[in-house]
Amino acid sequence: MKKVNLDFFLSKPYRLAVCIATPLFLYIFLVAFLPFGIHNYNPRFTYTAHFLVEMAKFGTSTFFLCVLMEFWVKRHCIKRVSTAAVVYWYLALLLVLGLSNFVLYNLIGGWHDWKFISGLRFVLQISSVLIFPLAGVLGYFRFRNLKSDYEQMLTNREEGPKEEFISVKGSGNNESVAVRLVDLLCLKAHDNYVELSFLEQNEVKKKLVRGTLTNIFRQISHPEVVRCHRSYVVNLHNVHSVVGHSSIELRLVCVSHPIPVSRSYREVVLQAIRRFKIVH
Repeated sequence: MKKVNLDFFLSKPYRLAVCIATPLFLYIFLVAFLPFGIHNYNPRFTYTAHFLVEMAKFGTSTFFLCVLMEFWVKRHCIKRVSTAAVVYWYLALLLVLGLSNFVLYNLIGGWHDWKFISGLRFVLQISSVLIFPLAGVLGYFRFRNLKSDYEQMLTNREEGPKEEFISVKGSGNNESVAVRLVDLLCLKAHDNYVELSFLEQNEVKKKLVRGTLTNIFRQISHPEVVRCHRSYVVNLHNVHSVVGHSSIELRLVCVSHPIPVSRSYREVVLQAIRRFKIVH
C-alpha cells in the first residue's frame, strides 16, 4: 500500500491555517448555537456586546494555545511525520484545547462547576466541535498536494522525455562546464571553488569551477537540482535512497559517501523528492 504523504503537516502554511481556522470556527459555533444555554433555551435571546466579548475570550484563548502548540510544542515533539503521529497530535491538541476552555468557562462563571466528570464531558464536547476545522484544514492541504502531483504528472506525460544539459560558468577565464542533466551527481563547496561531480562513461568525474555554491546553483536553476546543505547541491535524478529520521542523508548512485541534509533544507528537499518520484 502506498504511504500517505503528510509532509505538509510540519509546514508553516498548514500551521497558520490551523491557528486561524480552529478559533474562528469555535467562536462562530458558540455565537450561532449558544451551547452554554442549551439546557435553558430562551427563544427571546438577544445578542449583546457583552455576550459577544465573552464568547470572543474562548476564541482568543484557543488561538494563542494553537500558536503555542503548532509553532513550539510540535517542533519539539514531532520529528517524523506519519499517520500515527498526526492522530496522536490531534488527540493531544484537542485535549489541551478542551481543558483550557473548561478552565476559562469556570473562570468566567465563578468556578461554579469544577468537577472531574464535568471537565471530561466538556473536553469531549469541545473536541466534537473542533475536530471539524482540524479535519477540514488537513483535508484541504492533502487535496492540494494530490492536485499538484496530478498536474505535474500530466505535464510530464504531455512533454515526454527529453535530454537536457546543465551548463555553469565560473568566475575565472574560460571556466565553464556542460554536462547532461542525467549525468550530474552533486556540487560541493570548496572555499572559493565549487566541485562538480558527474558521470562520464559510467565513471565519476570531478571538475573544479571558481565561484560560490550559491552563484553556481543559481545558474543551474532546475527543479531536479536542489540545495540540501550550505555546502552541497544534489541532482534528485541520481538520488536512490533517503536515510535517517530527525536528521537525514541522501545516497547517490556511484557516490560512496552520503550527502547531508541540513535542518533548514529538510522540508524543501523532501517535497522535491516526493514530486520528482511521482512524476518519474
